[in-house]
Amino acid sequence: MNKKLLSRLGLAVLASVALAACSTSGPEVADSSFTNTSLSTTDANAKIYNGYSQNDLQNQYRTVYFAFDSYQVTPEAQQIIRAHAEFIKATGAKVLLEGYTDERGTPEYNIALGAERAKAVATLLVQYGVNPNNIRQLSYGEERPAVLGHTEAAYSKNRRVEFNYNF
Repeated sequence: MNKKLLSRLGLAVLASVALAACSTSGPEVADSSFTNTSLSTTDANAKIYNGYSQNDLQNQYRTVYFAFDSYQVTPEAQQIIRAHAEFIKATGAKVLLEGYTDERGTPEYNIALGAERAKAVATLLVQYGVNPNNIRQLSYGEERPAVLGHTEAAYSKNRRVEFNYNF
């Protein structure tokens, strides 16, 4: 690798560490009081949270998507976030909100945008009555894409926040 590429990679790592260290959402995820066990269920009579079952929320509806260069939550995403809020309030579950972006933009910008997306979802969860101590946020920026490719279809699947209950 050349020096310029190594320098950019080092800056991206530093930016992600700095954002994680500056988080105002509470103790670090490594805090042992924040560990959680799997909450999945196969009960056909499972409770419904704002129209979604626990299994739905942890598998099929664990991701909300964003427009290009935006952290504004869409009306469709608000419904899913409200369901997650009802689930968290009813069960006392802890959630890690993981923010992501597509590959466009600098690594530093994408880390910051992923953080803003996670923060926007966390803010709505709190508005819907979730205790902020049950929420953690992390940004991966453009790292860990959901879909590989350089098309708008691929990019749209990578601009997201994932709800992670199993960490």
